[in-house]
Amino acid sequence: MYTPYYPVTTRIPASHPTTTSGRPSTSLPGRRVRLVGRERDLEAAVQLIQEGPTRLVTLTGAGGTGKTSLALEAAHAVRDGFPGGTWYVPLEAATPDTDLAAFCAANLGLVEEAASNPTTRLRSFVNTAPALLVLDNCEHIATSVATLIDDVLTGCPEARILTTSRSPLKLRDEAVFLVNPLELPPAAAQPSPGDLAAIPAIALFIERARAARQTFRLTRENAPAVIDVCRRVGGIPLAIELAAARSAAFTPAELAHRLDSAQTLSERGSTRPARHQSLRAAIDWSYNLLNDREKQLFRRFGALAGRWTLESAEDISLRIDGDSSDVAAVLPRLVEASLIVFDDDDDTGRYGTLVPVREYARDRLQAAGELEITFRAHAGHYQDVARDLARENARALTGSLLGRIDQELENLFAAMRWSIEDTDPETALRIVTATWFYWRIRGHMRTVLVYLDAALRDGAGVSPAVRTRALLLASDHHRLTGQLERAVEEAAEAYRAAVTLDSAETQSVALGALGDTYTLMGNLAAAREHYDPAIAIAEKAGRPRMVAWGLGSLAIVARREGDNEEATELLERARSLVDEHDGSSWTKGRTLAELARSVRRRSELHRARDLLRDAIGELQPIYARVELVECFEELAHVAAATRQPQHATLLLGASRAIRESIGSIIASDEQAALDASLEDLRQRPGIERFTAAWNRGRNLSFEETISAARSGETPGVEEESTSPLAILTPREREVAHLVAAGLTNAAIAQRLVISTGTARIHVERIRRKLGCRSRVEIANIVSAPPAS
Repeated sequence: MYTPYYPVTTRIPASHPTTTSGRPSTSLPGRRVRLVGRERDLEAAVQLIQEGPTRLVTLTGAGGTGKTSLALEAAHAVRDGFPGGTWYVPLEAATPDTDLAAFCAANLGLVEEAASNPTTRLRSFVNTAPALLVLDNCEHIATSVATLIDDVLTGCPEARILTTSRSPLKLRDEAVFLVNPLELPPAAAQPSPGDLAAIPAIALFIERARAARQTFRLTRENAPAVIDVCRRVGGIPLAIELAAARSAAFTPAELAHRLDSAQTLSERGSTRPARHQSLRAAIDWSYNLLNDREKQLFRRFGALAGRWTLESAEDISLRIDGDSSDVAAVLPRLVEASLIVFDDDDDTGRYGTLVPVREYARDRLQAAGELEITFRAHAGHYQDVARDLARENARALTGSLLGRIDQELENLFAAMRWSIEDTDPETALRIVTATWFYWRIRGHMRTVLVYLDAALRDGAGVSPAVRTRALLLASDHHRLTGQLERAVEEAAEAYRAAVTLDSAETQSVALGALGDTYTLMGNLAAAREHYDPAIAIAEKAGRPRMVAWGLGSLAIVARREGDNEEATELLERARSLVDEHDGSSWTKGRTLAELARSVRRRSELHRARDLLRDAIGELQPIYARVELVECFEELAHVAAATRQPQHATLLLGASRAIRESIGSIIASDEQAALDASLEDLRQRPGIERFTAAWNRGRNLSFEETISAARSGETPGVEEESTSPLAILTPREREVAHLVAAGLTNAAIAQRLVISTGTARIHVERIRRKLGCRSRVEIANIVSAPPAS
């Protein structure tokens, strides 16, 4: 049985429950309807996945037999047995030319921050504990899938893989499970309605017919027609669902008659398997029941990918027809016909199509000669969507804004892809540059570079301003993925173009991009030479956010040159600008985190800790993982210096696991400092405690790491007994540090979201446990250097 809807591209929301560091426990689409008629198949598939002799299981069968639904239900059933997670990647959008490892990494939300091999990054992601990777729809790229599976299984000895394909992948040690059409009633027998209801194909028809019309009942009178319908479509679940959905308007006898008349000439005599012909016939039949306008809009909706809104459908229709007044009336009729599905999981209802139905709609669109005009309207609409998102980002970068781009992502990609194929690279570049901030934060750099490189390469006729913005984005992404020489070339070309265009703001951005790349190269003198004029231009242009970012970048250069005082001064200036002009969470969080680095180097440990926790508060809502992991690492340094070795070890373990999962770059001097801190912690007494804290940290979820970093608690691990604070509970240690920072009971209560009375009780308990007579003595113990 097919589920009514599953996303083409799986995304991992920041709010999803998680079990391993920096990622959710699963990316499986949620169950939407009950699996009917596959109970025995499900039990057998689960057993094969859990206890089978091989680590690769392939579900095979004809199109429409429900391979995807069975695979997803089986994966849900075995989730508890895979502590490393259950991960789902639909491959229908991939082509033989696709870098499949990079495609899977992007679908699983792995941030592309370093020049790492995508296969290595994918293996690291599934190799922390036993994990299940589900690869859906493999037949059209079987060779690429085979290579990827071999790499993953070889490099991940505890991983298992479940695939769906219309034919076996023919790999060594592959366990093949054939998913047949649903069982039909025996040809000669005439079971009673009660007995018929237990037969899988009939059971599915009954359930879906009742969903369309609650009064539907299987009777002796209509049972022969129901049997006839199920047999005519070959027991294929999707075809049965499409037929049963029409029970709201037709009797089973009418359904059987209309199904028979909907067999198209193009399919008769086809070399396709009979079951595939039946599936096509069922969609043909449902399509032919529509009136002309419904058919036209259904075809048009085939251009839309993933999930989309009524407003998008209306605007595309308006661009083609000059009128969209009937779209809102037609869509519900298409939903009732099971050709379009409706999803109201969020505040904005969204529509979508099953993959086979969308492919059918596109075939009809091409046959009607409407493909080009429809896809151009689609691309034009999503160019405007990207423009509006950019305008909102100019006002404020928020988590909700990024979430909306998550929902539009598949259509943004589709619009860019069509524009490039339609020799309209400017539209593709306008879309990708308008949403530049999203690609950076969400980590789609490598994926977007495919579109950037293609559009820039074939970009004859692109306006100079658009090309310049695209060059800057390409430079940024090439830098973040380790292609530094190319990043310099693109930023330099963008700067020359900005001078020609007389665009001061773009000149500032280009100079800053050159400075960023030279910093990463270690050429600090060249970086400073570019940052200084970049900041001056931004100041003259009246762009405080750009000035603040530039000052933060220059501070990094100063600190690496050994001038921490200059770095601190620059960052204080940047912070003032951000506070005065209400800078974005990204800019504010990054500024606070960099200031904390400089403050810690001045031994102002408590202030550094507070700054870092404030930075986390800014960065958490937008899920800026690269900047957040830097905060965790810096907090580990603070914890180590304030006699909290277990907490420091836990944060370092969590940070290491997160960096491995996202592949982010770290400067060599910062890595050396982290390695030195880790070695010092390892050499302290209590290796068992060190190991426990390290392992616990590596297995924290991203949300658990954020909570531990902000609270100062070390979940599941006790501080070593040599610390005076070891006798305190995690909450009491947190309160003690706040006392040492000079906070009153009322201020502590506000910081920890507790009552003032509770804060007072915590302070009294701390005083008694530590044998202190005053808050000053508590502060002295907290701030004392670790014993040698």
